[in-house]
Order: sequence, then structure tokens, then C-alpha cells
Amino acid sequence: MSVDPSDASMESSERQRLKSEYVAIFQLAQNDPSGFLLQKAKEYKKRLNKKNPNAFESAADAQDFWNRALRENEFWSSLQVSEQVAATNLADPTMAGEVEAQIGDKRLAIESRAAQIGVELSEETLVALSDQAYRENWGSLDIETALQSQVDEQLAASEDNLGFTGSLGAAASELSAWSRRNGLEISQADADSLLSSVSFSNMTLDEVKSQLRGQYMVGAYPAWAEQIQQGFDVYDLSAPYRGLAQRMLVARIFQWLTRL
Repeated sequence: MSVDPSDASMESSERQRLKSEYVAIFQLAQNDPSGFLLQKAKEYKKRLNKKNPNAFESAADAQDFWNRALRENEFWSSLQVSEQVAATNLADPTMAGEVEAQIGDKRLAIESRAAQIGVELSEETLVALSDQAYRENWGSLDIETALQSQVDEQLAASEDNLGFTGSLGAAASELSAWSRRNGLEISQADADSLLSSVSFSNMTLDEVKSQLRGQYMVGAYPAWAEQIQQGFDVYDLSAPYRGLAQRMLVARIFQWLTRL
């Protein structure tokens, strides 16, 4: 078997290296919805053939060709630098282990925060969020935003906002008990919005109660408006009347029993 002397040259070894790296370029090109990068990737592959009249003269020549294709591509240019790095790593088979580990770290961060809040994530949702978190290099604030969207959806789908765990469950349980004690009929939309705010520490539960006193109690009990605005609840303000009513009821029962 004869050996082509060029196979042993640096040029030939570089060409073989570029051919092996073409898999990553092809995978990356498939992300472009316009098809521009895929077209350029195919041209790139053809020019790796040394028999092609337009064959790349060097590895630097090939790299310049691909970099120029990326710069000219609208899809690629629209990505943040971190997204470009993630997309490049995802397309590179040699980076599979590192990518998997980093996605796992993002998943762990999302799962941990979701458990604290009390929002349940399906496996499908968790996988999608973890992948997006890696691609877009999410920080803690990005995770908060994504989970708040999940909380809002789950609160909207719940009729009584009960059954949740974590900070969301604790807030929902206390707000429900407080509302019943004060005879408030809070709209579902208001309850959902306020519970979401409490879960993500945008409001405290005391601030929520203060808002609801002004929104629901003041107009319904104008005689107590000043006290309500000072932070008193209808339940507390009505305590003397409840005691009086109870004593009157006991007295009437006693009178009725003595007549028997």
C-alpha cells in the first residue's frame, strides 16, 4: 500500500483535525432557523478536501471562513456571548461531560429554590428550565423570574390556593385563616398576586394584610375606618360585640330553659 507523502505533512494533519471538528460545526449550524449556517457548513466541508480548487490553505483560513459566517448570521448575532458559548459547547461532542455537569448544577439550583418556595415542577418542566438556564447562563435572579412564572400559573389553576408547601404554602395557609377570621372575600386574582409577591419576598405578609385592610375593610366598615387604617382587624374590633352577643344568647337560652 503506497503512502501519500502529504499525509505526513502538517497541512494534512491539520486538515484531518478540521475534519474531525466538523461534527461540532455541523451541529451548531442546525440551530440556525434560516439555514444560512447550514449552507456555510456544507461549503466548509467541501473546502476541507484538498482536491477542491477552493480548498482552505490553512487552519487559520478555515477558522476565518467560519467566524465570518457566524458574524454575518442574524441568528448568531442575536445571541448573548454566554449563549454563543453554551451553543458552541452543546454542539461539541468533546464537551459533553462538562456540559452535562453544568446543566446538572443549574438543575440543582432550580430544584432547591423551587422546594424553598413550594412550587412543584414536572420532570419535563425541570429539564426544559435547566437546559434554558445553561444556554442563557442564568443567575439567581433569572431563576427567581422563571419560578415566579410557574408559581403564578399554579396559583391561577388552584381554586383555594391550599395544598402548597414551602413559603408559598405557609403564606397561603395564614392568609386564608386571617381572611376567614375577618370575614373577607378576597378575589382570586388579588389572592394569587399577593401570595406570589410574598413567596418571592417582594412583600411581607404584614404588608399584604395592610393592603387588604385598606382595600376590603375600610369601605365595608366606615365606622372603624380610622382604627383599621392604624392596623386593627375587624375581628379584634368586633370582639366586644361578639362577647355581648354571646352573653345575650346564653341569657336567652337560660330563660328558655327556666320556663320548661
